Amino acid sequence: MAKKNNYTPELEDVNFAPGVGFARKAICWWLPLLYLLVSDSFYLRTYDSAQVKITLLQMGGVSLLGMWVSLLILEGRRAFRREDFILLAPFFAYLLYVIFSFFHAPYWGPSVDDFVRYVLYMSVTLIIIREFTTESIDRLTKILIITAYISVLYGFIQFLDTRWFPKEQGPGLDPFVWRGAFAQRVFSTYGNPNFFGNFLVLILPIAVTQFLQKRSVLLLPLIFLNLLCLYATETKGAWLGFAISFFIFAMFYGYFFLRERLQISKVKFVLISAIIPVAAFITIIVFTYMRPNSASFRVATWLSTWEMIESHPLAGIGVGSFKVIYPAYRRPVIFHIEGKHNTETDHAEEEHLEQVMDNGIIGGGLYFWLIIFVTVVGLRALSALTDNLKGARPPPVAYDILGYLTALLGMLAHNLTDVSMRFVSSGCCRAW
Repeated sequence: MAKKNNYTPELEDVNFAPGVGFARKAICWWLPLLYLLVSDSFYLRTYDSAQVKITLLQMGGVSLLGMWVSLLILEGRRAFRREDFILLAPFFAYLLYVIFSFFHAPYWGPSVDDFVRYVLYMSVTLIIIREFTTESIDRLTKILIITAYISVLYGFIQFLDTRWFPKEQGPGLDPFVWRGAFAQRVFSTYGNPNFFGNFLVLILPIAVTQFLQKRSVLLLPLIFLNLLCLYATETKGAWLGFAISFFIFAMFYGYFFLRERLQISKVKFVLISAIIPVAAFITIIVFTYMRPNSASFRVATWLSTWEMIESHPLAGIGVGSFKVIYPAYRRPVIFHIEGKHNTETDHAEEEHLEQVMDNGIIGGGLYFWLIIFVTVVGLRALSALTDNLKGARPPPVAYDILGYLTALLGMLAHNLTDVSMRFVSSGCCRAW
């Protein structure tokens, strides 16, 4: 998870060997540019741009990992200090268990893809914690804002095209072959409305906190288009993520940023903050009744996944094993829902459940430990940065922590009904 941190290399260590400064600078530039490329790239001849994104992730991620390993070699024994492992321990523990889980998997071939992504995602997390300075985080945030602008502007074009230029009447605003692939649902450069919705839920708190920090009017169109595209994805899971994210953001912002200036009682503030989440939940329920197949499909898949967990509860089946093991547990109702017998489901449609299925109680426990650890560290940092302000504005880093922490928790809320964080099409989600 990209976040502000208290760990930066000692100044006297930065350039103690030739090439160290250059390698660190290259890493801090390449990672945000890779985020932009993976998020906004697509292939012109098909609506599904996943292969382009997968290739970029694998090649760009391996290049990034290679640069970081080279940097660590240049630094030698001074690369890590004992006290660093207190902060890095949950991430190293999870990464090591993923490696064990891969070798524990029944079929290594189908598991390679997920394993490579796990290694790259966790390596990115370690790189950001260890190498990124305040300047690097600022650059990362700016490039993420540019990335979001590109995606929502194209999403806005799709929104206008699907509403005002019916496909059956000829060409419209969207010039690409995938035009109308999901009827009126907007999917931008992500190939799927669910993936696009996940990105929108993720980036919205970051855009909002950047606006609160800098008061830049250039961020207002981004926030508006983000909300419009989120609605136009017609993705109930993304709406759920947005509802929970909004409530979390309101609670954190009210407690840490407004506690000395809040003119209403805490109960009234909570009730007011709950208006949009409650409205979102009601909308989700209505759409669920209108389109019950989506919910029925997920419930049936979750029940089958639970049975898979029961077959190997302690150590799990192994990373990336779902797609090859699931057919033995698939419920017949799935065939009726999809109208065919030969169906393909690669993931459990619930990230946290699939984590336990992949890695068992042990690996799943490490996964939840990691989430709790990051959340607690983030909240402690917010508390330290906003205590005793006495009417002064909090420092910029406080806004950054609020945005990234809310983005993480909102994404995890969305993944209660989806597995978008596993797909490269979602861009930078998992790396945060």
